[in-house]
Formats: sequence, structure tokens, C-alpha cells
Amino acid sequence: MVKLLWVLLLVALCGCGSPAEDFVGTYAMTGLAAITVTTPAARTSSGAVTDTVTVSRSSGDALRVLADGCVFQATAENDTTAVFAPGQTCASSSMGSTASVIVSSGSLSLAGSVLTVTYGGPVTGTSQGTPFQGTYTYRASGARR
Repeated sequence: MVKLLWVLLLVALCGCGSPAEDFVGTYAMTGLAAITVTTPAARTSSGAVTDTVTVSRSSGDALRVLADGCVFQATAENDTTAVFAPGQTCASSSMGSTASVIVSSGSLSLAGSVLTVTYGGPVTGTSQGTPFQGTYTYRASGARR
């Protein structure tokens, strides 16, 4: 019994928890999002990001990330880096246009209380009735509220 208490005390004191815990919170983000269209005509469109990103813990090292109007799953690799599972889809529509991004890469990077979210991948959609395809990138940083 005494040994069990010592083990429990050591685990509690070492701060041994999931690295996912460090990411949990709500962040006020600013940054840039860009679409580079490759067809039907090459062009790039970008805009400022003002976003609220919410990170919650799913289970173990798994995180649920609400960013850019989409929900993503990520896995904490350590207490400063988490990666998005590839193949997740984010779809949106606005003012008669639609877009769907398939995440090819994405990450969360934590420095103190500042979170940086980066993700991107191929995008397809329609704009004013014309189909397009290209790539989408999102990068924003902000402090925990």
C-alpha cells in the first residue's frame, strides 16, 4: 500500500500527462488564407484571417480542432507540436461559391500561450458557376484567451 501511494505521488508530481492537454483552449487568431487556382485559369486569391480556434481533447493524445469553420482531428506528438490526420475534408460555401479542401498536411505549433495553425491541400469547387481546382493554404497564430 505504501509503495502504491509513492508511485501515485511520483506520477502526480512529474506532470506526466498527455501532451494534448497543453493545447486545450480557445485562441484569438490572425493570419492569411490563400487559394491558388490552377484550372480553369491560373490565379491566386488571398485574404486576412480573423478567426477563433478552439482546441479540445478527444482521448489520449487526440485533439479536436475547430478552425476555419471546420472540425479537424489532430494528434499531439509532444507538448509543442500536433499534426492533422491527412485526408480530412473541409467544405464551405459563400456568396454562390463552394470549395472543398482535402487536408494533405497540417499542424499545430504551441509556443507558450501562442498557437499557430497551418494546413493545406488540394481544393475543388465552383465560383460563379465555373468549376475550379487548385491548392488552399491556411496559416494563423494567436494567443490563448
